[in-house]
Amino acid sequence: MSDKRTGTFLWIYGAPLWLAAIGLVGLAAALFADGIWDWISWAALGAMTATGLWYALKPSARTRAAAPRRVAPLPGAEREPSADGR
Repeated sequence: MSDKRTGTFLWIYGAPLWLAAIGLVGLAAALFADGIWDWISWAALGAMTATGLWYALKPSARTRAAAPRRVAPLPGAEREPSADGR
């Protein structure tokens, strides 16, 4: 069963609109004020950067599903002999 909100305007554009609003607050604070507003601008612009890096560097579900899983051999497990018998 699908969620009724899936595909609505805010479901699709909600996060980008929030990021844009945070970016505008950060840029306005950096441009027009000093003191505590400098810290607010750093936090707002840093949050945008961190969010972008998080989603850029996070592997997608498709990538995780397609990645081969490496299983470490058990300690003491016998290795198959090579062609020369060692």
